[in-house]
Amino acid sequence: MNLNTQNTKLLQKETAKFLAEIDVKYFVTLHFRSTTNKNKAREVVKTFLKKLEVSLFGARSKKSIISVSFIEKNSYDESFHVHILFGKPEFKKSANQEDEIYEFKKLVKTTWLESDPTTAIKELKLKSDSSLWFKEIDDRVNICNYLCKQITTGNEDVVEWDLINKDGRRKAS
Repeated sequence: MNLNTQNTKLLQKETAKFLAEIDVKYFVTLHFRSTTNKNKAREVVKTFLKKLEVSLFGARSKKSIISVSFIEKNSYDESFHVHILFGKPEFKKSANQEDEIYEFKKLVKTTWLESDPTTAIKELKLKSDSSLWFKEIDDRVNICNYLCKQITTGNEDVVEWDLINKDGRRKAS
């Protein structure tokens, strides 16, 4: 194993370890129709997170949702997809957990599709047993290791570091 490979493996491992400490509950994968510009993809994700935050907590609240975003280029074309780890949102009404998950999935889907014309539906099923785009996390370490697979010492970073929200507090705009 050469030094560059060792450094890449170490970077992936340490990044995954850091991210696994963030209290996330859901693993979401969202797509774009054909966005080839990563900066455009990043702006759409930023808009989506802001709209989701306002939908969950209101425009004046200091609360936000815990989230970690990854933007990756698809292996089969030039478009991008996004993986987002979400913390459990606090709902105003106390519903049962299954209803809360369903409502959050519905809100994520609607907000994503309304965020930009470049967003797409790929396997965005709302049935809890057939959802490939929205999953509850049972092992944060494995999910974080998977998400860090494209991190290398020489490539563009897939982790959107400045979009990370670890504590559920809204950042100043």
